[in-house]
Amino acid sequence: MHRLIMGVTDSNIQVDHLNHFRADNREKNLRVCYKGEPHNMENTKIDFYFPDIVEITRNVDEICFTLKASNGIYTDVQFNYLRFEDVLKHRKFLYDKGLEIGLPSLIEIFKEEAYALMEMIPQESAEYKDCLELLDYFKIKYEEARENVNWDVHKFLEENDIDISKVQINCPFFLKDGTLVILQSVGMTSKIKKGNPDISKLIVHGKWQDE
Repeated sequence: MHRLIMGVTDSNIQVDHLNHFRADNREKNLRVCYKGEPHNMENTKIDFYFPDIVEITRNVDEICFTLKASNGIYTDVQFNYLRFEDVLKHRKFLYDKGLEIGLPSLIEIFKEEAYALMEMIPQESAEYKDCLELLDYFKIKYEEARENVNWDVHKFLEENDIDISKVQINCPFFLKDGTLVILQSVGMTSKIKKGNPDISKLIVHGKWQDE
């Protein structure tokens, strides 16, 4: 079925299932490749099995791929790529770093690349406009993340002048007065589920004592 959908008849050409599920023959989940190709998903270890956490799809109208990721605070953040190997590299980055740290870090990587490109291209160019749209998109996702955080926690972070985009679940950070704080998700399991989990439990460990 997948070969029929992609119009492939040559036996030397394979059709890749991007999410590794061979029963998922949606066109956006299929990619034409060759046997032995390093980035053939058949030859690639999969890091995430749940599309509500990290999903890779192909844009059927353009030659590009989309990686979509969520971590409980940020929801359905999309990153676009021209090269499939770059998608796999960043999927591994998310797997190695963990979504709590990796997803905000990946957003920062894309923002830095956009700012760097904007310094080298004319402001009237289409690429410059694309960069502005990307930065606006991440700003919207940042605002959504603020809404996804429990109001009491949100207020606490604002009162202490803490940037929500820099805060990671289960990763300790310091307030200006030296207080060590950990933001935890209530009832979070090892599998992050789609939606807005209750991220309302703050544990304050008291003043950090210098030795």
